[in-house]
Amino acid sequence: MTNPGLDRAFRSPIGRGIVSIATSLVLASGMFAASEPASVLASACPCSLWSSSTTPTVTGVNDSSAVELGVKFTSDVAGYISGVRFYKNSSNYGQHVGNLWTASGQLLATAKFANETASGWQQVQFADPVPISPNTVYVA
Repeated sequence: MTNPGLDRAFRSPIGRGIVSIATSLVLASGMFAASEPASVLASACPCSLWSSSTTPTVTGVNDSSAVELGVKFTSDVAGYISGVRFYKNSSNYGQHVGNLWTASGQLLATAKFANETASGWQQVQFADPVPISPNTVYVA
C-alpha cells in the first residue's frame, strides 16, 4: 500500500487462516484516499498489515499545526485490535497519540506513544485489546 501512514495490530480469535482487511487512508479533513485490500495470515498473529521494513512513499509533509490522520478499515472476521503504529520521519516531533474509532466517531481506545525513535515505525499497545466485529468500519 502506498503511504499507509498508520497501521494496526490484529489478532484473530480463530488463530489460523487468512484474514482480509480492507483499508483506506483518512485525512483530518475527512477526505479518503483510494482503498486497497490486504490479507494477513492469522496464524502469525499478533500481526500487522505492513512489515517493519516497509517504508511509505511519502514519509512526511510540512504542516503548521497538529493533525489527526487515520486508516479506515474493515475485517472479514471477528478479532481484536491490540495497538496501532505510524511511520515517523526525522522532522516529526512532539507527543503522538494512537486512537481507535468507530465509523460514527465513537472513541474505542487511545494510547500515548512513548520512547519513540528519531524515525521509522512507532508502535503503541492499548491498555486492553479492543474486540472488533466482521464487516464493520473502524478508523485507527
